Amino acid sequence: MKNRMMNRVVNKYILHNRSIFFSNDDEVKHFLEKRSIENSKKHQQPATLNVKSNLDKLTLNDMQVFRFNFRHEKNQKILYLHGGYNTLQPSPFHWRLLDKLTLNTLHEVVLPIYPKSPVYHYLETFKALR
Repeated sequence: MKNRMMNRVVNKYILHNRSIFFSNDDEVKHFLEKRSIENSKKHQQPATLNVKSNLDKLTLNDMQVFRFNFRHEKNQKILYLHGGYNTLQPSPFHWRLLDKLTLNTLHEVVLPIYPKSPVYHYLETFKALR
């Protein structure tokens, strides 16, 4: 019962919101131009979302990094690489998930805002994450 309810919520509210479909090449070009502008801006925590964990904001080698923790032992860390087709920024869903993950595991969770296409190639993303 619980799994079916969760599947309904995920299918109705989450999956289709992050799916991208294009009818022609012009739509792809327009999407990539828009993403190029959006990805050049600094990423912000969603304004409507209150995280319960402590949130540290860092910049490492020109890459934004957010660290979630509860002032507990920080020896164990989880590196979270959000999806998004290497073009989209983390969604509010990702932020809620990381806050809950931090609380439930008592590990520090690290969210890098890695370089994304169309400006960067995936090899540059891998290099930045090293």
